[in-house]
Parts: sequence; C-alpha cells; structure tokens
Amino acid sequence: MKDLKHAENLSLDAPRAAVMVWNRELISFRTTVRTRTPKDRVAAAKERFAKIPNFELFGTFSLEDLNYDGVNAVFFSIDGYPLFTLFESDIDPTSSNTLQEEAQAVLERLQELQAAAKEQKSPELLISGIIFALASTLIMVVFMTILRRTNRFLRGKILKRTAKVTWMKWKGFDVRQYTMAALKHATNWVFILLQLTLLYFWLGLILSRFPFTRPLAKIIGNHFSAALLSLVESILSSIPNLLIVALIFYVSRGLARIANGLSDTLEQTEDDDEESWLSRDTAKATRKILVVLIWVAGVMVAYPYIPGSGSEAFKGIGVLLGLMISLGSSGMVNQVMSGFVTLYSGGVRSGEYIVAGNIEGVVTDVRLLSTRIRTPKNEFITVPNAVLISQHSTNLSRHKGEEPTQVATAVTIGYDTPWRQVDALLLKAVAKTKGIRRDPAPKVLKTDLSDWYIRYELRFVPGRIEKKNQVLSDLHVNILDVFNEFGVQIMSPHFIDQPEEDLVVDKENWSPPPAEQA
Repeated sequence: MKDLKHAENLSLDAPRAAVMVWNRELISFRTTVRTRTPKDRVAAAKERFAKIPNFELFGTFSLEDLNYDGVNAVFFSIDGYPLFTLFESDIDPTSSNTLQEEAQAVLERLQELQAAAKEQKSPELLISGIIFALASTLIMVVFMTILRRTNRFLRGKILKRTAKVTWMKWKGFDVRQYTMAALKHATNWVFILLQLTLLYFWLGLILSRFPFTRPLAKIIGNHFSAALLSLVESILSSIPNLLIVALIFYVSRGLARIANGLSDTLEQTEDDDEESWLSRDTAKATRKILVVLIWVAGVMVAYPYIPGSGSEAFKGIGVLLGLMISLGSSGMVNQVMSGFVTLYSGGVRSGEYIVAGNIEGVVTDVRLLSTRIRTPKNEFITVPNAVLISQHSTNLSRHKGEEPTQVATAVTIGYDTPWRQVDALLLKAVAKTKGIRRDPAPKVLKTDLSDWYIRYELRFVPGRIEKKNQVLSDLHVNILDVFNEFGVQIMSPHFIDQPEEDLVVDKENWSPPPAEQA
C-alpha cells in the first residue's frame, strides 16, 4: 500500500457526482480532493476515458491500494492508463460495503463496460439488431392497427347497445347521450393506455439489442415494473374500501327506493282535505328531500373509504364546495325555508286557482324553491316561493261544504231606476249565461248608496273557477244586452242636469256593422 504523507486535505462539503460512460454509472464521488470537487473529479475521469485508444481491446484493469493521511483509497488503471481514485469517504454512508468490496463492484462494472464496447463493434450484432428493430417495428405497427380497429368496433357495439337501453330515460330526462359520450371517452383512454404500453415494450426491446443502449432498456423496464407493481398494490389495497363503498351505495339505494315507494303511495291517494299537511305536492317534495338526505348521508359515510379521499385534490374540492355553499347559503336558505312553508302549510296546492299579487291562474306544480302558475292567457309563470309567501295571495279553489268561492261584478245605476228592476235585470242576465252554478243561487247586494248612484254587486259561483274570466266576459255581454233591452242605462249620473232622453241603445241597433247580426 502506498502511503502519501503529503497529500492534500480531503473534505465532504460538495454534492455527490457520478461517472457515466455509455449510459452506465461506474462510480460515484463524494470527496473533494484539494480544490477538486466531485464534479471536477468526474470531468477528469471522463477525459481520461476519452483519451484511451481502443478501450475495448485493452486487457486488464489494475487496482492499487493507497493511503491519504490515514484515508484509505484504491487507484484504478488499465494497462498503465490512469482512470480514477476511489476514496473510502466516497462510499455511500448507508452502504455496508467495505472499501475493497466497493472497489470490486466498480471493477465488475468496468469489465462489463469493456465487454459492451467490444460487442458494440461486432458487425453481426449490428446487423441482427437492425433486423430485429425493423421486424419489431413492423409487428408493432400491425398491433397498433389491430388495436385501433378493435377500438372502433367495440365503441360502435357499446354505443348501439347503450342507445337501446330504455331505463336511462326517465321522466323526460335522457341520460343515454351523456352515457354514450362517457363510454366513448373511457374506451378511447383504455386503448390509448394499451398503445402506450405496447410502445413502451417495443422501445425496451429495441434498446436491449444494442450494448450502448442496454442500460436504458433496463431502466425503462424497472420503471414500468415499478409502476405496474405500484398500481397492482394500490388496487389490491383499495379492494376492501371499495367493497365498503359498494355496500354503502346499495344500502343507500335501497333506502331511497323505500322512500320512493312510500311517497308514491301517498301521491296516488285522494287527499282533498285542506287540513291535511301531506298532500300530493307535499308527498312529492318530501320524497325528493328524503332521497337527497339519504344519498348525502351515504356519501358522508362512504367518503373516508373512497380511494384518494385524503389527497390534496379531494381536500381542494372540499374547500371549493364549502366556499360555494358559504357564498350562496344566505339566499339559498331563504328560498329553501320559503319552500318548506309553502309546501307544508298547505296554502297552495296543484290544480288550485290562486291570485298572488298581479298574477292569477291555476297552480300546475309546487316545488321546494318555486311554484309554477298557468295564467288564463295560457302563460306559464314561475314564482319563487320566497316571493309567494311575502305577498298577499288569494286561493279561489279552496272551500268547505256548501260555501264555495264566489265571484262578483258590479254596476252603478242612478236612483231614478227602481232597485227591484235592477235586481231582476241582473238575475236575468245570469240566467242567460252558461257556466254559472244555480246552487247556491246568485244574489244581488247593494254595496254602496253614493251621492249620485247605487252600486249593485252581483255575486255568483262559477261552475269551474279557472273559467271565471270567460264567464265574467259572457255575463257582462248579457248584462249589456238585458239592460238595453229594457231601456235601463248603465251610466252613473255624474252630471248636473238629467238628460231628456234615456241614454240606452235600442235593440235593433245592438249589432251595427261591423258587428255580426244576432
């Protein structure tokens, strides 16, 4: 062993650097010698390798033990050409190898490099490698073509079968087109992964045929094996949790079906009692609320068992949902609470005729957030429940026993016309109008004795409350005809002097052109 008493100081204050030759790591340096860092030592070693003529033809490597101020080292050379020095401090601290064991491992790597360099210059190897590469490429192209055609064939079959499925179309909502799009993308991704795997194997096979690129093929194979092993381990470790998630899903679906069945039974029962809180609208809304609560509870219970639920991505989604709920909670809570009041108070139900503010019509649907009304002009208006309960509304369909909702119209007639005649004329007009119930009988009330006239209010019950506007129109026509027929003017005498002639229209002039002759 050489003992170099006056060698420069050694230090370990620089990062590790590796000597890479022909894609192979021969040795790693961790020690700084004098001012030469591990990186500088690597550059010097590569320069020495480049200066060696016919490296693959040299015979033997030499190892010489050295000592640098108490630090053991091994000097490597090949037939007199220096290569590099391995210090004891260059060995990985986590390794249990001694200096001699590490030097022997480096020597084996050098010998392998020398054999590969010699093999690389073999014409037979190059020719066989090129032929193998061309054949592998041809086979890969054939398999790629088969995969693309198989993808198109399977995708067409799946889309055709999905298009024929009827259970995906429910209450006017057809999810088949979305399902087909999802299946199309999923199938494409599966075949893309298969094609990438095929390219991965093809590249590894070609690289393994040439000594220069053989280490790269090994690296690719190791990465692929590690990724595949990690995927298999993840799948196997996730199976118990996935089984729990599936169990929770089936339990939630069963409870949702039970809630749907009970609510459907309640919806199909006749329930016209206004004191009952569980009407058809209430049962329908209750079913939806129960189903949503069941699924929300199921998701909350299953969430910890979903693979990846503890990842940063899931946490980010949770934060985003929480932020959205916080920003929209004030208005949403108001709408939801208004919906509860509207549904469970029973003040408005489907099929009833209501007047809410300046909107009137038949209620077609009562939902948790809004109520839909069809007006006499066949307009569909959506009224938020928060607006509905904040203003005065009149329900014209709700009645008890013999006290149905009445509709009224009024005329004002001067004091010079006997009130008994006015009563008779109004009732005569009622008798000529269709769509008015005779029981209870219509009646005339004197609601105001003004300075100039009497206000007569005719009250009646229409046969169908939703037709009240048409009935009122027909009644007004008959009132005009009857009063003209009997010479009673419908004109409030707001003037100083009574005219000499009654302001009425003679019967023969009831339908002047362009009006149709009766």
